Amino acid sequence: MKKIFSIFLLILANLFWAGTNSRIWAGEQWTADPETGCQIAWFSDISTLVWASWTGPVVNGKAQGQGALTLVVRDKSGKEKKGEAEAGMKEGKLDGIVSIKWSDGESYDGSYKAGLKEGKGFYKGANGITYYGDWERDQPSGVGVMQWPGGIAYRGELRNGVREGKGVMIWGDGRVSDGQWKDNKFLETEKQYTGSSYLRLTYTPGVTTAIRENTQRVANILTELFIKYKLTLDEPITVIVTSSMQSYIKSIASISNVSEDMVAKQAGDSLGVSLPDQRTIIVRGGNFSQVTGIRELHDVIAHESFHQIIKKFSKVRTAYSWIEEGSAEYFRLTALEEAKLDRIDARISLAERNIRSFPSLPDTRRLVDYMDFQRLRLEGNFPIYNMSLVMVSRLISNRDFGKVISFYRLIDSGMPQDKAFHVAFGKHASVFMDEMNAWFKASSRSRPRNPRPFR
Repeated sequence: MKKIFSIFLLILANLFWAGTNSRIWAGEQWTADPETGCQIAWFSDISTLVWASWTGPVVNGKAQGQGALTLVVRDKSGKEKKGEAEAGMKEGKLDGIVSIKWSDGESYDGSYKAGLKEGKGFYKGANGITYYGDWERDQPSGVGVMQWPGGIAYRGELRNGVREGKGVMIWGDGRVSDGQWKDNKFLETEKQYTGSSYLRLTYTPGVTTAIRENTQRVANILTELFIKYKLTLDEPITVIVTSSMQSYIKSIASISNVSEDMVAKQAGDSLGVSLPDQRTIIVRGGNFSQVTGIRELHDVIAHESFHQIIKKFSKVRTAYSWIEEGSAEYFRLTALEEAKLDRIDARISLAERNIRSFPSLPDTRRLVDYMDFQRLRLEGNFPIYNMSLVMVSRLISNRDFGKVISFYRLIDSGMPQDKAFHVAFGKHASVFMDEMNAWFKASSRSRPRNPRPFR
């Protein structure tokens, strides 16, 4: 059955290219707007241009400049579909920025040149397949991200619509093919850390056997989640569990190449620290017991490992700090629920209750910028982590945390962050933040008389 399933996935993963390859040498077709006589071109050898109209400038009898374009095309089976576009035109051909939506659900937002897709663009097929990235002569060529229904995704290089060069394919059954591709065929595997190799656990002298066992349990849960969301790393995350405050400070100072005095001043009562550039998480020892230790280990390692994982997919800091921090908190709660130590719904309810205890809350747009976010955290005494968690929980319906991973993968492909937000979550960021502002405002009006403290 697994072999049959794998063959099915391979067929599905090649559907998009099978459809686009036939258009490398697209046929040029012309028709006239029945009302104005304006000439309009269409390029395709899999559909015939039946009818077209243009509302916009006309030069030498051909559509020119920005305007509204309507097309009706017929495929080889005789089925017709209608497309409506806000488009740039040059000498009767699509040219410039084009946004076109078809009656069967197909759409394209991006650039055209001389009637063909060229440059950056986002395509969505009627079959649910999406692609964002580089286009050349109507073909995916360059670097891009393609996603299929069922969780299949490819990120990497393409040429004339086929996987060619370096790329990673994540299959629906959890397999990962990361390395070199040629003519849609996988050639070689680069070194990847998966399974038990996601986390490299190390301990300073004096760490008890109980803490080591609890740390391993946490690592096992996180490994299951990394596999579930089809995440890979080019190197494992090192987790250093220390035995005392002194060894905690020494470990941070040694790896960060700063003085122990400086670390001691900053460490405070923190349970741990993440060093993304060194792909290392350091956990403070000396405050764990066999009963509560595993939860505190989850709190540190799960939250910080999410930040470490996301660094692989987002080379620049996301424009939405609340997404990163809220998602790290949601990932932590997911790990706790998997370990049967807590329930996501219960913790989010507590976060909402804590939020209602505040007489006023900052505008959600102040949670966007990283520096503003940190300023609110340090100076404003606002529940910004609770706010971020609630926002993420309302953003991902049906607990579909995979949408968050898709968001970061799209950013990694070069898609603008506002566009990636809309593609991943199905709504515009500005609209969502306005909705959450209204929700928080309504919540603050219904403050509980005796709010329960929230950790």
